[in-house]
Amino acid sequence: MHINIAWLAASGFKYSYIVVFFALLSAIFYPILNNDRFFDQAITGILVLLMGLGGGILVYRAAVSAKRRGILLGAGLGILALALLAVFILTGRVI
Repeated sequence: MHINIAWLAASGFKYSYIVVFFALLSAIFYPILNNDRFFDQAITGILVLLMGLGGGILVYRAAVSAKRRGILLGAGLGILALALLAVFILTGRVI
């Protein structure tokens, strides 16, 4: 089994900048700048955004796949619905 190290590094970089973008998007710097020690909401925000990204990727894969279209579409929409529910729970709109 031959593993291409350059491809693995490029793939890791490709996904790491998405995580960094989500960290910035979910206000990871706000607790740091205001001396708050509550990183749990920022980490939860990152996880919800990554979950939404995963659902979106599955919906896209369903659009380009001919064999597993139904499975990918159902899984993608289900994950997107769970991410939306998590956003509502985080904002306090759902108990």
